[in-house]
Amino acid sequence: MRLAQAGIGTDILGVRREILPAGLADDVHALLPRMNLGYALSDAIVAQAKSKPQKASPMTFPGELLRHHLPHGAQPTWYDLLAVAGWGDQPVGAVARRRAETPERVGAMFMEYLEAGDIEGLVSLYEPRAHFVPAPGTHLVGTEAIRQALQQLIDGGARLKLELREIRQADDIALVSNTATLTGAGPEPVISTTTEILRRRPDGGWAHVVDDPFFG
Repeated sequence: MRLAQAGIGTDILGVRREILPAGLADDVHALLPRMNLGYALSDAIVAQAKSKPQKASPMTFPGELLRHHLPHGAQPTWYDLLAVAGWGDQPVGAVARRRAETPERVGAMFMEYLEAGDIEGLVSLYEPRAHFVPAPGTHLVGTEAIRQALQQLIDGGARLKLELREIRQADDIALVSNTATLTGAGPEPVISTTTEILRRRPDGGWAHVVDDPFFG
């Protein structure tokens, strides 16, 4: 069993391939062409899982492959399984914060958190390495830089109104454009057209990858 696992790990994922004798893999592949083995095997597993879902339970390797070929939400996640375990466990800490269940909800929650002065709520709407442009010519990357910029908006009493213009969604990625009216950050309102790229996280919530109100 161990020998088989080691061989499969090398053959499919290249694990420890560097210890193979020089030229051995080339000789084997000359006799037995790979035929895109890794992807062909994955496709075969998915095909079988679709016909017999009981062979692809959630949190298994076949289940993970199948998840990528089903509509979002069709295959339960780890948190879905916890929710129906029957023990009554509840999320704790940061996990307990509400999720933006749709791309449209990100903007609504941003306005709500900004008005409430909830910096942690605002930061939760950005991925750790997200890009944010709080003002023309200012390009920030990463949680701490974004946190500081958002805190300045809170401290200045800023308010934001977002009106959805367009949205395009492809699986777990969404392109969103809003008409944004920012007040309180300066003597006059700032009106802009946003360009936002959102990504659905593994827990189903959406967050910014790019948030640029001044891209145009």
